[in-house]
Amino acid sequence: MENREFDSNYYAKERAYKTIDEFDNKTVKKKAETKKSTIKSTMKKIAVLASSLAVMGASTVAINDINVFKEPAIEYAVKDYLNLKQNDKLTDDNLKEIKEFTILGESIYIINGKQGSINIENSKSNLTFTFDGKTYSYGDIASTEDFGKFPNLKKYEVKYNIS
Repeated sequence: MENREFDSNYYAKERAYKTIDEFDNKTVKKKAETKKSTIKSTMKKIAVLASSLAVMGASTVAINDINVFKEPAIEYAVKDYLNLKQNDKLTDDNLKEIKEFTILGESIYIINGKQGSINIENSKSNLTFTFDGKTYSYGDIASTEDFGKFPNLKKYEVKYNIS
């Protein structure tokens, strides 16, 4: 049999390690419970918000259907084509009707085969083009991003444009 020296600190150290482990376990559990509580609270808030939006119903759709255009000439053309007033809001349903869109300068549009005039003088160009016997200024449409708003658009053209 082996003789071991009695280490009085051994039991104290063992007890200290055990206490630290218990403390760490309690801390981990407490943090997990706090996270669970936060998640539950957030989910309740989301549920309340969702039910509020459901109650709002139609007004929520109206808020979501507002489309803001970067290019005034494109927005003007679409509203004119749809026989809307220029201060009317465009909805997603309105935009679904547009399948083909051509804009000449910032003066003429052809949407789904229907031709119309754009009554905005926004161009900074001295260049002109002739269409159907009339002379118009080149347009200054800087972005084609607005065409991405039309979910059923198959073809678009921007002609006589300086940008």
